[in-house]
Amino acid sequence: MKIFEEVSFIDGVQEFIESEYITILLNKNTNVFQLKGVPSQDSIRFSGDVSLFKKQVYSEKDLTIPSSWYLYSNEGIYYIKINPDSKTSDYTFTYVTYKSRAISKKEGLYSVDYDTGILYLSTPLKRVKITYRKAVQYIEGQMMNQVGREEYTKNTLYNIPLDSDTKLSYIYQIKNTPNIIRSKEVLENARISLVTLGDKDD
Repeated sequence: MKIFEEVSFIDGVQEFIESEYITILLNKNTNVFQLKGVPSQDSIRFSGDVSLFKKQVYSEKDLTIPSSWYLYSNEGIYYIKINPDSKTSDYTFTYVTYKSRAISKKEGLYSVDYDTGILYLSTPLKRVKITYRKAVQYIEGQMMNQVGREEYTKNTLYNIPLDSDTKLSYIYQIKNTPNIIRSKEVLENARISLVTLGDKDD
């Protein structure tokens, strides 16, 4: 039996992709630098002699701005470019550090979008056993009356009776809920506790 590990939900994809920090010593006397991996643009930092790397631009034509640098990719390889009239010094050192995203996904992970109730796995599977706990939650507070769908409109809203003491209307409407009469309104929320892979219950 293989047990999967839950990770925080992002979008069903990004949370399964491994990442690492990479530091590269930039070549001297040049203005184009090849990077390793897939850099996260917001994570790029320079150290050492940073005199030529003070401002990021998002178009190559803007490299005329002093000390600007531009990140781009060509056939899946990422580069940093500076002004063609500038080159890194032969006498100083410049380092670039960034977070790189791996191309492959990490195995054995799952995430859950608890707002929509959708379970995501890092790899497709044919047989999955899911164990989860369901919580029934009650809301305590000012008593309210449920308003029918046909009654709650912008035209009828101000005609709803007010509470005699507070002069307020205590009403609520349930979105996307069947019109079933219940003695109590409850919110059912499932939270997955275990995901396993196997042909039979272990």
